[in-house]
Amino acid sequence: MFALVLIAATVVIKAPPVVRPVTCDPVHFIGKAYQDLLGRPIDAAASNYWLGQMKNGVTRTQVAAQLLRSGQAPNARVQNFYSQFLHRPGSPSEVAYFAGMLQQGASIEQVEAGILGSAEYFAQRGGGTNSGFLAALYQDVLGRPADPPAIALWMQQLASGASRSAIAQQVSSSAEARQRWVNALYNRYLHHGPTGAVPPGGQDQVAAAIIGSDEYCRQ
Repeated sequence: MFALVLIAATVVIKAPPVVRPVTCDPVHFIGKAYQDLLGRPIDAAASNYWLGQMKNGVTRTQVAAQLLRSGQAPNARVQNFYSQFLHRPGSPSEVAYFAGMLQQGASIEQVEAGILGSAEYFAQRGGGTNSGFLAALYQDVLGRPADPPAIALWMQQLASGASRSAIAQQVSSSAEARQRWVNALYNRYLHHGPTGAVPPGGQDQVAAAIIGSDEYCRQ
């Protein structure tokens, strides 16, 4: 009689390797944010300052918010508006005026409205007529022609004494305009459109939240 001997093989199951999340290096973050927001490499003194601030509890989002309003960043943004809306560089006095507004807490929409509501914009882009102004405003801010109901609404407000700057600010602050600049900010800093909930607030608040994100830092 044969004895049946079962030999159990010992199977060793190896655990999968632990994948650790890529951490955000503060040195990399501040250098990248400096280049993106101020257009230049960070210097040693500024790096030490901001790294010290972050070590003391200042968040990446707070750093980005301060950089957006500091140094040459407001000047560059105002120059961009002049190029976009008036197709010329802003003069030193013009840039200083609107950059000063940004540094003192004015919103991007307020600065845009100041340029869009100017006599120069009205004459050059709008052809000196209210209908031309509205057509140019919609094309520049929303990227599309103005629809007849909107034209009728704004023409009525202009006839009632509303300023062109006030109209421009309403269009710049609309949900449609917001969606357009939100997409632009995500594509600029993360290279894709928004994939989840968009941070609240105006352009500076959303830009600071994007730049302060882990995704931005890990790029």
